[in-house]
Amino acid sequence: MSDQQDPDLQRAKQAASGADRALDTATRGCTFADEVSSVTDRQVKLAEIGAELARARARGWVWGPELEETHERLQTSAPGLVDQLRRESGDATQRVRGRVEACRARLSRTPVTAASRSDLEAIQEEAEAVKDTVEQEAERLDAVAKPFVEPFDRLKKDVAEAHEHLDRFDQAQFQLAPGEHPFVTGECAWQDAPSGVVNGFLYLTDKRIRFEQKETIKTKKFLFFTASSEDKHECLIDEPIGNIAASDDSTKGLVFKDQLVTIQWQNTRLKKSVFDINSGESAKLWDTWIEELRSGQIAHRMAGGAAAPAPDHGMPVDAPTRCTACDAGLDAPVRGMTVLVCRYCGQRHDLRFS
Repeated sequence: MSDQQDPDLQRAKQAASGADRALDTATRGCTFADEVSSVTDRQVKLAEIGAELARARARGWVWGPELEETHERLQTSAPGLVDQLRRESGDATQRVRGRVEACRARLSRTPVTAASRSDLEAIQEEAEAVKDTVEQEAERLDAVAKPFVEPFDRLKKDVAEAHEHLDRFDQAQFQLAPGEHPFVTGECAWQDAPSGVVNGFLYLTDKRIRFEQKETIKTKKFLFFTASSEDKHECLIDEPIGNIAASDDSTKGLVFKDQLVTIQWQNTRLKKSVFDINSGESAKLWDTWIEELRSGQIAHRMAGGAAAPAPDHGMPVDAPTRCTACDAGLDAPVRGMTVLVCRYCGQRHDLRFS
């Protein structure tokens, strides 16, 4: 019988190969360097994240009351946690390295022959057990690092998203009013726009909601190719938060669910607008943001350094009740309104925010 046809020899080779792979994995893992670096690598980035957070505040980001507190807590806890991980990883290495070396020595001494099949299978079983032990120790160390790693990753994400939102506000066609705080943005499609589906971005501030078209439109086609196109960048909706009568969220589709936000309007030419959110957030989260803004319950999201908004935050103060030009009665202003226009003569009256 040839070597290739001998089942005991084939099983012996498979056992030796399996044991070798398991021991290689255990050898690489038993230093537990990845588990320690999961904290040390993040620790060295804390100063950078702190600087980026301060820069976001300087750019006008007033949201996230927990961000500075989280950053300070991470800075305080990092040195002690690193010491603990190094100590515990060293102890874990001591516990498993001897088993790895002993198993490797047994494998090296055992010939890969049909007669050694049962010995090699026993070595493979021990090698797999050692590898499992290393993985269990790594999971234990990951659990020690988790209270640092998860808040760090959230903080890093929140700060990066703050700058992403601020960048989008900077690149928008519209200008914020004095005292207006940029909040969130989201890529979306206005599903029921008067001219058909329009792609762009939704913008929320503490006082207004806007939709800005931002897409490239094909203007001419030749056969299957685009001959010319036109960039569309225009603010199509710019309404005070008080003109939102209600909002609702829903999903559409079986597998890839469209995230739909429906806004019911009042005191405006629009009656209803449906937006398909494409930026990753759920429609439910957008509905929560809109409802909190609409009802004036947004204070809990503002940082302590920002002026804490009162329940009437965003409501114009000392709004005129009569037109200065024709003396006609003026409509009552709503939350986020910056200008009150006389419906009789068209005179504009600038408003101040609370």
